[in-house]
Amino acid sequence: MKARLTDRAEQGYIEVVSGSGKSERAKRFSQALWVVFTVFAVAFVVDSTYEIVKGVFGWESVGAHASADCAAGIQPLEAAIADGKMRSLKQTEEHVALAEFRSAKAAAWASEEKVRADCSKDDASRAAFAALLRISLAEETAIRQRSRTVAPPFRDLRALVPEKTPPISPH
Repeated sequence: MKARLTDRAEQGYIEVVSGSGKSERAKRFSQALWVVFTVFAVAFVVDSTYEIVKGVFGWESVGAHASADCAAGIQPLEAAIADGKMRSLKQTEEHVALAEFRSAKAAAWASEEKVRADCSKDDASRAAFAALLRISLAEETAIRQRSRTVAPPFRDLRALVPEKTPPISPH
């Protein structure tokens, strides 16, 4: 029980009041408000967690496939990336390796805008085209990285051991 001093407090009287001074209706409203707030907060946290996990593990793409037009357009572009990668591996200078990569891609990637349009019709196709662009960028980044880290020891090796050593003649 709570005690409240009244104007008779000067005379030493204390009035005892039951409850907190709020009506029962106000208490129920306050409790309901906290319940609603808690439910929304929990729902927000659960939804945010689900979205993060879905993005990290790629759950969005499970079961979805790009349209036939999009897939048909992406395949030659992907092959051109692979061809460019193989051509660039033979180069030790970054600018030459990138030029080889880009020239190998050039013919197939001339149709990039058409493929982009074909792949803009549904979510799975857009995701496929975006993945293709990420692969191309990742390969260019890998070429730059390789030119800075792996190519110098290869240049040193080629200076010491020529790539095409003539075979030793048995005669």
